[in-house]
Parts: sequence; structure tokens; C-alpha cells
Amino acid sequence: MSDSDEPGSGFWWKLIGGVVLIGIVGLIVVALLARATYAWGFGVVFVAVIVVLLAIAWFYDRRNARHRARLRASEAPLTAREPGGAAALSSGEVPLRAPDDDLGDHRIGA
Repeated sequence: MSDSDEPGSGFWWKLIGGVVLIGIVGLIVVALLARATYAWGFGVVFVAVIVVLLAIAWFYDRRNARHRARLRASEAPLTAREPGGAAALSSGEVPLRAPDDDLGDHRIGA
């Protein structure tokens, strides 16, 4: 392994700084939660934390839903017009058979 493959000192200082910053933020959050638990009780703080986590999850899901909608909109326009195309399947519709589709004797009971 050459010297160019190894991370430099800047990488390690940034990593150490990030770990220290995460540790300090974690201590502050724990201290705030402990103080809130002492003041309001466990049940109220538990519900408050759940509400905050649900709000974060809702915003995250809305952002990803918009992203998924943009991806669906960028599909080829012809697939939306084709029976059983990708757009029909993604919208939950049942794919249709083409009018010239001959099932012949492969049908059950034919």
C-alpha cells in the first residue's frame, strides 16, 4: 500500500472532531431528557420523544415520497399508454392483454 492510499492527518482530525462533537451533543440531549423527566415525569417525556420521532419520520417519508413521485414521472411516456406497461403496474392497475393475444387451447376448460 502506497502513501497515497492512506488517509491523511486531516481525515483523522476531522474524524476525532466529529466523534467529540457527537459525544457532546449526546451528553446535552441526555441531560435535557433527564431534566425533563425529573420535571414532568417519565410518561410525558416518553410521549414527547415518540411525537418528535414520529414527526421526523413523517418529514423523512414526505421527502422520499416526492422523490419517488419524480422517479415515476420520469418513466418513458409510452409505457403509460401501453396496456400492462410499467406505469400501469406501478399505479396498481391490473395489466391487460393485447387484443391480438390468442390464448388458443392453453386456456383451462378449452
